[in-house]
Amino acid sequence: MNVDYGNLLVVPDDTKALIESYRSAWKTFCDAGKKARPSISDLLVQAMEIELRFDKVFESFHATSRAEDDAVSDLVVKKYPSFVPAFEGSYFEYEYFKPSFEAFEKHTPLGTAEDKRFFDTGMRLGLEFPRLGRWNPPWLQKTWDYGGCLRFGEFRWTEALDQIMKLKADLHSDIYQKMASEWETFLMEDLTSEGDVCTCKKREAVIEDLQAALIYFQANPTLSARVPAVQTKLQSIQAQRIEIKSEEVKHCSGG
Repeated sequence: MNVDYGNLLVVPDDTKALIESYRSAWKTFCDAGKKARPSISDLLVQAMEIELRFDKVFESFHATSRAEDDAVSDLVVKKYPSFVPAFEGSYFEYEYFKPSFEAFEKHTPLGTAEDKRFFDTGMRLGLEFPRLGRWNPPWLQKTWDYGGCLRFGEFRWTEALDQIMKLKADLHSDIYQKMASEWETFLMEDLTSEGDVCTCKKREAVIEDLQAALIYFQANPTLSARVPAVQTKLQSIQAQRIEIKSEEVKHCSGG
């Protein structure tokens, strides 16, 4: 299949070569009769690099100051995903050309046991590929394009973290280890951030969830380093240095 990148976005030759390698790897992966097939984690390593390359493609386009938003959107939303497997794009509220978690997950029957384990956990927890500004974590309820309220009292913080920690212990692929660690980091940042809290519903649920998290961390030696952050946040709330607001009572999530 011949591919056409068009003339609007300047896609460097080395990026095109990487995409061709990625396309070829997908073809081999999908051929169940092949003995030597890449794993989904192998495909992801290339996919993540393609995503980074396209960040630079977008930067170069902006440097030309051309107003072609609709045409660029058509390329990254429709045209490029037609020949770059398991990718999705956006070019308005969000700007990206990135691998699709859902599309990768659909191919796990052809993957390794480790592939299945990673994506099964992600789908059950409502997680996606962790990239700051490019995914909506399940503990956040979006209320506008760039933010939302935290689902205290609804999201099961400790259960999700427990699954993520088990995933880190079970898997060996560097790419899966990296993403599981990023899930952990993003979850902990929102759970223990030092700023005021905008919870989606009941304000009381914030303290209840933090107290449950404290008990969980204290009972798990591998997570003992997390204890001070939770204790500090609880103390700050009690001392009224941190204010808890409710999106349900009054819009507090910005925008």
